[in-house]
Amino acid sequence: MIDGDGSVHKDRNIVHYGTISKRMADETQLIMQQLGIMAHQYVQDATNEFSMFNGSIVRHNLPLNSIEVRGRFVKELAKHLDLHNEVRKERLDRMRIRQ
Repeated sequence: MIDGDGSVHKDRNIVHYGTISKRMADETQLIMQQLGIMAHQYVQDATNEFSMFNGSIVRHNLPLNSIEVRGRFVKELAKHLDLHNEVRKERLDRMRIRQ
């Protein structure tokens, strides 16, 4: 999930996951809670806003349900992740060492 719809912050201890599904966000946060990982959930309502993606203009039609794991909980989350995206994997590895 983090490989596709998530991100690992470049300079701060933050892992982010976003989905348009409120249920998916709730269940992901519940799983993290059961693993002892505290995650913050919030909604970004960017409807009627535009952005660029691969050179095309994209209009956001639905709000984004976001989950963030911060600080010491990133290290715990990292134990459960096997990222394939090289950039995200490298950033997560640096966080493991830094904490």
